[in-house]
Amino acid sequence: MKESDDMFAEIIILRNAIELDKAFTYEIPSNFINRVKVGSRVLVSFGTSGYLEGIVWEISDVHLHDETVQIKKIHYVFHDGINLSEKMLACAKAIAKDTMCTYSEALQLFLPSGTLVTQKKYYSMNLVFDFENHTIKKNEQVILNELQSGEKEFNNLGNTLKESAKKNALNRLLAIGAIELEYGYEQNVKERTVEWIVAEGDLVSYMNSIPKSHIAKIKLATYLIENPIVKRIEVQDKLKISKSVVDGFVSSGIIKIEEKDDLRMPIFMKSKFDKSGIALNREQQLIYDEIINRYELNLSNDFLIHGVTGSGKTEVYAELIQYVLNKGKKAILVVPEISLTPQIVARFASRFGEERIALMHSKISPGERYDQWKGIREGKFDIIIGARSAVFAPCDDIGIIIIDESHETAYRSEKRPKYATYDVAKFRIDQNGGIIISGSATPSVKEYFEATQGKKYLVKLNQRFNDMKVPKLEIVDMRNELTSGNRSILSQRLYEAMAERLEKKEQIIIFLNRKGHSTFVSCRSCGFTLSCPNCDVTLTYFKGAKTVKCNYCNYETYVPKTCPKCESKYFKFFGVGTEKVEEQLLEIFPNAKIARMDKTTTSRKGSVERIISEVEAEETDILIGTQMVAKGLDFRKVTLIGILSADLLLNLPQYQAAERAYQLFNQVAGRAGRGSLEGEVVLQTYSPDHYALNQENYESFYEFEIAYRSALKYPPFYQLINLVFTSSKAEEVEAYAKRSHTYLNKKLLKKDLQNDIELYPANPALLKKIDNVYRWQILIKVKPERMNEAKSVLRALEEHFFEVKGCKLNIDLDASNIL
Repeated sequence: MKESDDMFAEIIILRNAIELDKAFTYEIPSNFINRVKVGSRVLVSFGTSGYLEGIVWEISDVHLHDETVQIKKIHYVFHDGINLSEKMLACAKAIAKDTMCTYSEALQLFLPSGTLVTQKKYYSMNLVFDFENHTIKKNEQVILNELQSGEKEFNNLGNTLKESAKKNALNRLLAIGAIELEYGYEQNVKERTVEWIVAEGDLVSYMNSIPKSHIAKIKLATYLIENPIVKRIEVQDKLKISKSVVDGFVSSGIIKIEEKDDLRMPIFMKSKFDKSGIALNREQQLIYDEIINRYELNLSNDFLIHGVTGSGKTEVYAELIQYVLNKGKKAILVVPEISLTPQIVARFASRFGEERIALMHSKISPGERYDQWKGIREGKFDIIIGARSAVFAPCDDIGIIIIDESHETAYRSEKRPKYATYDVAKFRIDQNGGIIISGSATPSVKEYFEATQGKKYLVKLNQRFNDMKVPKLEIVDMRNELTSGNRSILSQRLYEAMAERLEKKEQIIIFLNRKGHSTFVSCRSCGFTLSCPNCDVTLTYFKGAKTVKCNYCNYETYVPKTCPKCESKYFKFFGVGTEKVEEQLLEIFPNAKIARMDKTTTSRKGSVERIISEVEAEETDILIGTQMVAKGLDFRKVTLIGILSADLLLNLPQYQAAERAYQLFNQVAGRAGRGSLEGEVVLQTYSPDHYALNQENYESFYEFEIAYRSALKYPPFYQLINLVFTSSKAEEVEAYAKRSHTYLNKKLLKKDLQNDIELYPANPALLKKIDNVYRWQILIKVKPERMNEAKSVLRALEEHFFEVKGCKLNIDLDASNIL
């Protein structure tokens, strides 16, 4: 241990390599002593990589290295307001431990996207170098010739050379001292500033001195007398004067121009209904009182609201948010789909005011996300609403986190770090002594089980807010439709129901969980199917774009005019997606106004808000959509739901297939009858006897499903771990998967663990190849109480794999998607 008068910082380098997954010691220069805090963003010199960005993890007046170790100094401290608190660092540490990700990956969850700097290399001539005594090679001369005109950045230098030749030439010129290298840094998202006019002189006297023929100057002076501080662009636009008129006032010393930060704000959709004065009904008031009473008595801070669709959970959320705001705390509301954000934000803006609400989701621009993050950090907003990333909002005074539609799989990250939103929310709430609410009409089996075990406190809303009944599923057996000769996408029953609703000027939602036009394209002569050259899947046909696309690697191409195998011209488009449904419904109901809501139609900024607004304004008769339309949307005139191809969900190769199907069908059914008119739901299936379709209520489904999970050792009784091995070489990934299985078999199946762990053989993954990468997997079932022992073995295995060239290992400790 080294003691001195100096101060030292332990810094996490923001690079996601496991070999860098530790804190590195740096000295804090005296001129940075008052600026470097725990959580500060800094630049530090690191090996041959130039300067890298890092986060200060700890600060101390001692370090643990001996005198032979040279401690480098911090190079730069960012002062843009983007820094992390000690509570955020503690949460990041917990995420790294729980998910087995690196500290860097966990820390970056809390930083706004676009924050990380890009390193730039700038080269220049060494003007005192003795060229006469050195041999300069041809490629090196190319570099030197270009540097004659001055300093150049790497990407603008030597572009006539191959990349490897350019790097070799630059490295040799640096080695002999012929050129010099300096590093620069560029942030992808920058502060936005705007020019403000600030009046300084005697404007009245100045205006009186302006000749009457100078109308523009008189207009500007008159305006500035009434508005002495104003945005420059607004003045020029409003008065329709040129930039030069304003510049003339600056030259005269009458005004000055100041640059100020300009906050980029996302546009809020306006609510069709005023939510400012809504009172809770008796049932809502009872559960609100129960939550507050138990919280204030320190009996519970973790609640599950199980409320039927349309029961008014959102109104309860609003009252709970008001409760914590009254105590000077902040509120976070997380929703599973970006499509839900506009409508729910509009409702909360109607009640609390737009200026108090921040948005955090991927559909707003990087600049808006950056400014929203800074605004939250500075305490400018009281309520944060967004998708799962909102749980990382940079505030420490959190009074409540609400996870709406908490059963949704979108709350679990499929990329590293593989965190669960609830787990992060619970950690942050426990840090701040607040309330965590999970709300759903169809809770996940796991969270309902936890409620029955006392880990959460369960409260129920059994009635709809409007006292209407929740629509029952009317099941149509599509086998009978085929027998009767009906080849349409609509059963006779659904067609009649749609015609009746359109006649009454009511609205309809048609749900199909498959985008595109056709699921695959095949040659009718030889059976050849258009498949992705990079993945082990067929290509989906999108008629609007006239292309076929891969849903995994985004490969896209046109449908060939002739079959690549037999040169036949006869292709057939099989399967049904939302595009084809829209096309056929336009033929069946030509006078209906039809809209589609899926990934294709909502890719542009503002498209979600537009579609929702048109349905709310009754400009749309039929809304077709994927699961985007199933979650939380509130349309008062929708009275009919049609569910097509229910079997797509029922037959997925996943242990939660029945649960997901039950949830989605009941969620989409809940979009009907939310106003003053009763709703109905027609579900088309070839499996009408499936147990997920034949339950009286959620409780009966839960009892059936939990017994199945217990018998087959599935969550919540065992945790399911999925190890996915990937490589560009099929034989290599197979070999390493099998070697890993041998290792795991030896380490995990010891005498004291073998009864609590089930290890399955290494096999090709269900999707054998994605984006030219071959995939194998190993599944492990572990009792929750033995997870720490399992994780220590998996960590050792993972560290070994970082030494394996060309082969990667991805570990999911709580797997739900095993494709």
